[in-house]
Amino acid sequence: MPPRLRALIQHHIQLIEHALAVYPIVGAKALREAAHIALGEMIEAKDEIAPEKDSIAVLALGSVWGSVNRATDIALRTEKLVQLGQRAWDSLSGIF
Repeated sequence: MPPRLRALIQHHIQLIEHALAVYPIVGAKALREAAHIALGEMIEAKDEIAPEKDSIAVLALGSVWGSVNRATDIALRTEKLVQLGQRAWDSLSGIF
């Protein structure tokens, strides 16, 4: 595996670890920001990724980001439901 690709994968692992560490504090925003950074890096490194696209490491990286994106979608939907529930409660508490 080319050193640049190896460094990219290691950095993406660090991005995911950091996002998971700060998730309890900032919520789904942490996951979304990590995904945006990673996407930009992958676009910049497309010339290094393309020849290795069928390698186990690149396929695994794609799978991991797919899981992170699904988790981010679920977290964002959950946060929106919680906010909606809070607004409904605030409205009802004004009535009572």
